[in-house]
Amino acid sequence: MRSHFLFLLAFAASPLLNFPAAAQTPAPNLCFLSALPPMSWPARTYCTNGTGASRLVGAVSDDTAIVVADYDRRVLVVGSNSKRTVDGAESYGVHGYSVIDMSSPASPVRQVDIDYNANDKFISQTYLLDVPGQGLMLAVELGDSPTKEGRRPADALTAARLGTGDPATLETLPFSMLTYVRASGFVGGGSGDSYSLPIPHLRGDPLSVLSSDGRPHQTSIPRPPYIKGEQYEVFDLDANNDAIAAITNQWSKATARNAVDIFDKKSGAWYRATAPFSIYRARAFGPWIAAIETEPRAEPLPQLSPSQLDGPALTRLRVSPGKQERQAIHLTNKLTLADVFDGEGYSTEYYSGDLFILNGRTRQQFTIHTGQGDSEVVLVTDDAVYYRVNDALFRASFVNGKLADGVQIAKGTEVAMCHWAFLSPAPAQPR
Repeated sequence: MRSHFLFLLAFAASPLLNFPAAAQTPAPNLCFLSALPPMSWPARTYCTNGTGASRLVGAVSDDTAIVVADYDRRVLVVGSNSKRTVDGAESYGVHGYSVIDMSSPASPVRQVDIDYNANDKFISQTYLLDVPGQGLMLAVELGDSPTKEGRRPADALTAARLGTGDPATLETLPFSMLTYVRASGFVGGGSGDSYSLPIPHLRGDPLSVLSSDGRPHQTSIPRPPYIKGEQYEVFDLDANNDAIAAITNQWSKATARNAVDIFDKKSGAWYRATAPFSIYRARAFGPWIAAIETEPRAEPLPQLSPSQLDGPALTRLRVSPGKQERQAIHLTNKLTLADVFDGEGYSTEYYSGDLFILNGRTRQQFTIHTGQGDSEVVLVTDDAVYYRVNDALFRASFVNGKLADGVQIAKGTEVAMCHWAFLSPAPAQPR
């Protein structure tokens, strides 16, 4: 993982474009989290109804190290780096977690602390668990820091309940509780953001979560019967919610990069869906799956002379479309969106700006062509798709089984860092 950078920035809402009266239709109150792990970016919540500027409704934290989300339970959890004194020693690490209620984003966030001495311990994995009788829980693997003799992985999960009114005390859970793991997938936003949500990795039959040292812990998700075992198989658990589970395998030689395997929990059956292009960073919102067209940046070049035919292939690094537009979007006086998205040249992926949307139950598929590399779907409901293009948010409605053209509903530097969005049942008030 790249080194964390600290940027302390208070975002200011930017005015929206004024749409003609004919284009103004009643829209739900869309709220979103503006944050950028693992670059220690401040986390802020904003809301917009599409008819005015985005409004700041919550200053969640001045540092963002990790974000985990559960759209069914309507919870966002933001982990922040901080210094703590633990057992008389100063400890720097992810100790504090802010729990955002998506149903009431303007309400004060609930704080959950996991105190440990980061000089001796480190968090190797982070999970959300929905444990029967205990509700949604945040769980981490807290292992020993590496020494000359190696390191000792966690032998249990350290967990905290996330429900309102739940006790603030930490609990120790056996690894068997990973059978209740939840997942909502990857977010977009360039090279660094792939670390913003730890994706559980699966293997075996039935599918089992791999802890940080590779030990398998069985889940309740059956293995797709049509996938034969490979020696080094590892599946990304891109979704595990009330409606579906979804897995991808970017390393498999037998699986095309445009495939996602979906388990419909209502029918109890697996099937393989294929996108019209190579995809990565799949994520889920209930039964809906969204993904981004992703290809390697390295592109083969034609051989320049016969003498090179027997040598290594020549390649060039492609630049995702829209770099000029990204360079014009200033997040700070010195930092542009291009600096963040293009990873200062470290990104190994090429993003065309094409987005893939799939209903995991009805199997309906839709595509959106933005022409801008920094594009991603941030929310899908049965009524509409909400997606970000650079520093603008769009809403595309489902009309008679088709996806209408997107209408811009928000724009500003705060939107450029929007990777999580949700509908609020009531207009949010600033706090």
